[in-house]
Amino acid sequence: MNSPESTLSSREVATTLGVTLRQAQREIAAGRMASVQRAGSARVTRLALWRYLGIETEMMRLWLDHLDRRAGSEADPAKSKA
Repeated sequence: MNSPESTLSSREVATTLGVTLRQAQREIAAGRMASVQRAGSARVTRLALWRYLGIETEMMRLWLDHLDRRAGSEADPAKSKA
């Protein structure tokens, strides 16, 4: 599972949303999807994409469950082999 802080390019956002690159870039440029500028191009965090899609709460719950499971398996190596 990917971290909420990991970023996506405009092209990856377009693919995820099932829209054209130009449509994704318009949404980002209009500020409807939060982004950060890196090396001259906009990068969108997964959290910002989840918020845009209205699935932030559910995805954060899945992310936290993932972290709990991973922490549990690291604390008890026998669980990770099961």
